[in-house]
Amino acid sequence: MSVVLIINNDSENTGEKTKLNATQSVVGTALEFENNQGFSANDFVCVGRAGAEQSELKKLSSINADQKNVVLASATKFIHKKFEEITKFFYDQRKIYRKLSGASTYTLIATVDIQVDRPEGTIYEDNTGVNTAQYKATYYNSQTTTETSIDDAVAMYGGGGTHYCELSEIREEAGFQNNDNITEERIYRTRARSEGEINASLVSRYSLPITSNTYWTDSTGQELLRQIAMVLSAGWIMWQEYPDERGNGTSKDGIAKIKEARSMLKDIREGKLVLLGSDNNPMTRVDTMSIEGYPNNSFATIPDENHDDDENYIFQLGKSW
Repeated sequence: MSVVLIINNDSENTGEKTKLNATQSVVGTALEFENNQGFSANDFVCVGRAGAEQSELKKLSSINADQKNVVLASATKFIHKKFEEITKFFYDQRKIYRKLSGASTYTLIATVDIQVDRPEGTIYEDNTGVNTAQYKATYYNSQTTTETSIDDAVAMYGGGGTHYCELSEIREEAGFQNNDNITEERIYRTRARSEGEINASLVSRYSLPITSNTYWTDSTGQELLRQIAMVLSAGWIMWQEYPDERGNGTSKDGIAKIKEARSMLKDIREGKLVLLGSDNNPMTRVDTMSIEGYPNNSFATIPDENHDDDENYIFQLGKSW
């Protein structure tokens, strides 16, 4: 089966930062930094904010003595503009290891380039994977052949790679599109927290994972849960960033967003909001809302006897009609 890994781009892989001092006239290898001190030939740099659609991970070929101009080892794919971020990356690749159930060691299965243009991080699909396998991903520098220790890598399980919303959508909902202090790693963790709350809230009404439902793709239900995940995640980040605004009802009030998202979840649980599939029909719900007890439908009639001492009865009305 195919297993999808989402490998987060950790902040530990980043170093020196600067910005472009001029817009490129054409795609090419020449860039002008505000200051190129702290950068050296053969360093890897992310041109653009990590996670942005047109960001590129490039290797520096040379550094000019004017402390501004640099030359890349290969041309950019996009024209990058003045004030775009430049961030040094200590490593440019990830080595992916897998340990099957019952095995004692991890085996190297792939070496992949770090994808700086994806908000989630680097995506890898293991076409021979299984759900019970564990994975680890180390950092690797293809220039120096330096690799981080596999013992320091966090073990993880693969999955379908499907989330309720994108990291960029959470950033936009919170108003942090250009806030460098809000890292992609932090938003990733916040989204995982929100998705856990959403799943825990809806498990009594829908079979999990909801994203595996046949009618999930491009469905109304998908759009509703995307909205909930965006608002809930943005609320948690804003709650942390603006402690003085908590409960004030201002545009910075994260608690208001959290309450909004939880109110929608409550409406789904109570049936006031119904998740619809791509065919606009209600998605199949789990019936956990009925009351069960004794006596039940297996009794055609209830004997007219005194059952005050009958331990089989869960409750009694105490009246007769």
